Amino acid sequence: MRRWMEAGLLASVGLLACACGPGAGTVIPASEVPVTTGGAQPEGASEATNGLGATPAQAVDSTPPAQPTRTDSGAAQSAPPGGHTSESALHAGILARLSEDAPSPCEESALPARYRGSSPSTGANLGRGLALALPASSVLARREGDRIVVVYRSYRLDPSSELGDAGYRVRIVEQGQPERDFSLGTQELRPWVIVPNERLPIFDGEFLQFAADVRELDDDSISFPPVGLRALREATGRMLRCSLAALERDTDGDGLTDLAEARLATDPQRADTDGDGAADGVDSTPLGGTLPATEEQRVIALVLSEVVVRDVPDQLVLLEVEGKRIDVRAPGLRVLELTSDELAAYRARFGFRVSISLDVRFPSPTEATVALSFGWRGEEWTLRRSPDGSWRVEGGGMSWIT
Repeated sequence: MRRWMEAGLLASVGLLACACGPGAGTVIPASEVPVTTGGAQPEGASEATNGLGATPAQAVDSTPPAQPTRTDSGAAQSAPPGGHTSESALHAGILARLSEDAPSPCEESALPARYRGSSPSTGANLGRGLALALPASSVLARREGDRIVVVYRSYRLDPSSELGDAGYRVRIVEQGQPERDFSLGTQELRPWVIVPNERLPIFDGEFLQFAADVRELDDDSISFPPVGLRALREATGRMLRCSLAALERDTDGDGLTDLAEARLATDPQRADTDGDGAADGVDSTPLGGTLPATEEQRVIALVLSEVVVRDVPDQLVLLEVEGKRIDVRAPGLRVLELTSDELAAYRARFGFRVSISLDVRFPSPTEATVALSFGWRGEEWTLRRSPDGSWRVEGGGMSWIT
């Protein structure tokens, strides 16, 4: 019995999965079974970069905010009653949302001349004097007046592709106010790379401003084994001007900004997209509202909630499904269950993501073996069925690397 799944995951090995094929462009070397309580959690690297100037996937961590945040936080919320959403309605809605040509909250323009020129190097001095614990993946941290602004990379809403194209998030800390932490709605290398610029004011009224370069990743240059990346477009001296109102808008009040809902393919007009009683902001599987019913589904749920979540805590995971989407709840886990055509639409909108496969076999009614493959690395696990019918991970973890 084989069930193939797709997931965007963070590699635990330092491999950059990209290659350059023939064609025009700049060639750049690459330098759920018991369901537990809880749900998805918020998240939050080093200065190492890949060939396009982005931080490699293994360098981005998932540090959660130190305190509850005001927006896009997954704060506990109750969803209005309404019953489970049918598979057909979920499917139609997901495809419709992924096909929307939603405008970006950030506009690109030339960086004004008065803000150009070399900026002081940050490095180990990043955030010094701010009395604030920064996410390890921070790219800039600065105080402006009574507000501290941090921009950092995160895979909370952007599944790892092993290319370093993590999503950008902003954290704003202001004395006496709730901490604000939200997505910029864009990823590194798709197409921008945010760069420090001490001259450019971050706040301009109700807008945020960031200096950026353009290094737009060409998905056609990605393959195995890793060789290099190709850029579709490159430019320096650019500026992003982003509307705070658009960045923080949460139309349905489910704890996810509308931009976050776009990344999760959930409905920004409905607090509980799948109708399972859990608001999208705290739902580990916001597109799956049916409890596991078959032994295979129970084994899959357990592997997700105990194995995968340990490998990629507080990161978004994509799963390709053929049958019903299942409901899995585990702290630190967020899974998007997508059919093959939904997954294709997701990649068309947000870019390539490395896939994994999950091979579930039953040597006996009380034993299951699971081969978890990340493409270039994998793990093998053994599960046992207890007399009460529940499954447990008994052993394994044997790994391999191609």
